[in-house]
Amino acid sequence: MARFRLVSLLVAACGSALPLLGRCHASSVPTAAAAPLASDAADDSATCLLQRAPAERRLHAELPASAAQIAEAQSSSKQQQEEEALFDVGEDSKAGDSRCRVLGGRVWLSQKGADYLVERFTPEVVKLIENLELAAIEGSMMRFKYKVNDIRIAKLVVEKPVVHFEKGKGLHVHVPNISVNVSMHYRVDGEDWFNPLYSGGRVHAVVAKDTTGTGLIEVGVSPAGNPHLNATMHKLSIGLKSLELSGTVFAGLTNFVTKLFKEKIEDMLSDEILTLVEWFFNEKLNSYMDVLDLLIPLPLPDGFNVSSVDLRLCGVHTSTAAMVVDISGAIIDPSKPHLVYPEDPMPLPRGPPMPLEDFENTMVAMMLTKWTINSGLWLYNEEHLLKSTIAQQDLPASSLIVLNADSLRPLIQNNPDVPRWWWTATTDGQKSQFSLDVACTAMPEIDFKDGKIGVTAPASVGFKLDGVSTANLYTTQVQMPVSFEMSMSINSGTVPQQLNVNLEYASALPITIVGVNLLRSDTEPSAKSSTPALGASSSWWGWPTPAPANGAQYRVNLWAMSAWIEMLSRLALVPMANDAMGAIEFPSAMGIDLVNSSLEVTDHIFFSTGFVANASRVMEIAYYGEPEDPHDWGEK
Repeated sequence: MARFRLVSLLVAACGSALPLLGRCHASSVPTAAAAPLASDAADDSATCLLQRAPAERRLHAELPASAAQIAEAQSSSKQQQEEEALFDVGEDSKAGDSRCRVLGGRVWLSQKGADYLVERFTPEVVKLIENLELAAIEGSMMRFKYKVNDIRIAKLVVEKPVVHFEKGKGLHVHVPNISVNVSMHYRVDGEDWFNPLYSGGRVHAVVAKDTTGTGLIEVGVSPAGNPHLNATMHKLSIGLKSLELSGTVFAGLTNFVTKLFKEKIEDMLSDEILTLVEWFFNEKLNSYMDVLDLLIPLPLPDGFNVSSVDLRLCGVHTSTAAMVVDISGAIIDPSKPHLVYPEDPMPLPRGPPMPLEDFENTMVAMMLTKWTINSGLWLYNEEHLLKSTIAQQDLPASSLIVLNADSLRPLIQNNPDVPRWWWTATTDGQKSQFSLDVACTAMPEIDFKDGKIGVTAPASVGFKLDGVSTANLYTTQVQMPVSFEMSMSINSGTVPQQLNVNLEYASALPITIVGVNLLRSDTEPSAKSSTPALGASSSWWGWPTPAPANGAQYRVNLWAMSAWIEMLSRLALVPMANDAMGAIEFPSAMGIDLVNSSLEVTDHIFFSTGFVANASRVMEIAYYGEPEDPHDWGEK
């Protein structure tokens, strides 16, 4: 049972940690006109374990095409090529070189997502500028000394910035109509003894609303695989709308001070705001990015919870329609970095496998393939975890399946090597029990079909007698192809959203009796044979299984055993797996909540989502560091 639960939870947990996505259309198949990124290029002949390229789509002209049909096909082909060109990233941005050997997944940030992020964080920049303490200005001009201090920005109004993706560079930002009210204290004195003029007071300046600014935000990858921002403000054109002075009655001096301060204040505000905006992105937001933990632990049972989904970035590229983020997408054991899945994934499509209109209406899309799940199964293979023991206490209390002598007797007949006392209940009515040792005999196979994930795993099952002094005393051992189907869906109506994983079918037929492995209870340990488990393909796949003490082969009721195994699968293992998985919540992560998410399984796992950013929470982390638990980021 735990064998079912392990593989099913492993598949399900991939979905919970990596929200997956959407609708597939013809453009999802790479063509010569839609070559993958340079970092994706892989020999088409190379195939990853248990993963094969989807069948080539062919056009069958059973009937002569009419002129209208030909025109429609040409128009459709042209539209498809135009959509594919929107995701042509051209040359990589300077900071976007890949840090990964292979790319296991791809994420697309849409224009809608970029607009939302800029809209949410603009108020944080405004608050930062309004709380800014500007440095004093002092100097001399035309035989007058001047000093301006206590400079305060009383009110800053910024219209919504306009952003667009600049191919091969990053996110271009244009900030229209900036209005600022500034107040400050001034002092002007004549430098010479014969110039007794002086003045002091306050200056109130209003920056004209037609003030604008432009800049570029490059997104790269840090050595640790986290996003890294490089913001450059190219221009901020500030013009004062008005300048009011108080504290002087000399008209000539007022004109002089106004002329003096106008240029100085404009230059000062321009320099300070440009510097502050770059500092906000390059220092504070990067501080937030640096504490993002993109190794997401898989919610598996104790004993199997050694793995995490690696969502660390490999490279960032920009097209005219999206920011394209390549990710590792592998399932790894962070404590054993030397365990690296050796197979290569299939090349990823340039654009998301969904209609352009649908993509434009979402914020983020992500694609994974069977390679991600295969990497996890390979890891558990390497760590010898694709095996488990099922005992009576592991079964549901309401289960009709009972692992005791009475249920075993019809399955195994004429077993003189089983101690007679084992078949007899104790004086208080307690019956001897047995357990099931289950182990894979080969790597499980994964199949995506009809919106479901199918898993087939050749397995061996040993019926082990409990309470017998000799360790691992098996009454028999069978081989069977354990197979099941899982469906995954997202309940976007709950807060937080939930990933529902449902094991819909399981089977373990046909079975094959590979032998009866018994060791007499009175046999000395030194007499044990080192023969590996029957049906095992390697020394560790099976459980330690002694050879028969007398070489006898005992009768097994094949029909009864088949029926019992099928009942175990349907009545016990399926309910247990579903209870173990339950509904997996998408937690709030460092101020970010996923909303309106959707998931679809076709020939890949595809996830699209919107998100809500708590900008104040993000900045709290940016200023004060990461939370104590990097995977439980507290209140929103």
